[in-house]
This record gives sequence, structure tokens and C-alpha cells, in this order.
Amino acid sequence: NQLKVYLDGIKELNKHKLDLIVIACNTAYAFYKQFQEISKVPILNLVEEIKKKVGNHKFIIFASSGTLDARLYSFLYNSNIQISEKDKAKLDKSIFLFNSGRNKNQQKINVLHLIKKYCQDKETFILLGCTEIAFMLKDIKIKNKIDSLDILAESTIDSMLKFIKQHPL
Repeated sequence: NQLKVYLDGIKELNKHKLDLIVIACNTAYAFYKQFQEISKVPILNLVEEIKKKVGNHKFIIFASSGTLDARLYSFLYNSNIQISEKDKAKLDKSIFLFNSGRNKNQQKINVLHLIKKYCQDKETFILLGCTEIAFMLKDIKIKNKIDSLDILAESTIDSMLKFIKQHPL
């Protein structure tokens, strides 16, 4: 059970003197409430951080089926573009193959084709709501791209700076 693995990990992290737990996997945030309930340590909530940082734009979310089906970013769904089931399967396959180290460049190309298919409108913003997709497209210039990993990194730094201010040495 995937949830049990995460819960065991949270319990293990709580054995150490941590100030904050940061989880890089977007899909894992489907279980955020369960994680925080068993954790003595605060866990950064990536979904809430993204909510704070994105504007009121038209969005399309590129993420794994797990993230899309969990509707983690449902606050972005108002009149926004949804990826078809067929294209979600293509995206999942590209994520899996990229993780497996198979044809990494081809997987980038496959994802870029999907982005071009859905993002013909210059007003549409793209949320890279999956760690692997963010890695795939890190160095590729895409107009209106919002990278969940960038938001996670910025929010982690902000949280730690706030903690340091509140707990000086």
C-alpha cells in the first residue's frame, strides 16, 4: 500500500529533530491531511503554496493521473482546459518511461507535443504539477509555465527563513 509507505516515512522523519518536512511528489499531497495528523513536525503544503502564488488565469495542469484524478488543484479548474483520458494515459506513460530512464529525450518531446496541443491560446497558463514533468521541462522555455518544484523550493526557503527569524540562535 503506497499510503502505508508514506505514513511509515513520516513516522520515521518524526524520530529526528526536524523543523519542517517537505515532500517533492505532487501526488503525495492527496494524503496531506493524513500525513499532518500523524506528524509532530509541520509539513509544507505544496497545494496551498501553489494556491497562494498563482493568479486568476486560465490554466491547464500537466500532471500524473494520480494528481489529476485526486483533483489536488481543483481551485484552478474553473473554466479551465482539461486533458483527455487518452492524453492522460500518454502523459502517464511518458512519466513512467522518463523515470525508468528510457528514451528521456523522446519523453520530453511527447510532453511538449501535448503542451502544444492544449496550449494554443497565449493566455493559458501551464502548471507543471508533477515532479517528473518539471524535471523533463526544466530547461525548456515555455511561455506562462508555472513549475510546482520552483514554488516548492521558494516556499521551503521562505518557511525556513521565517523559522530562523522566530528562533534565533
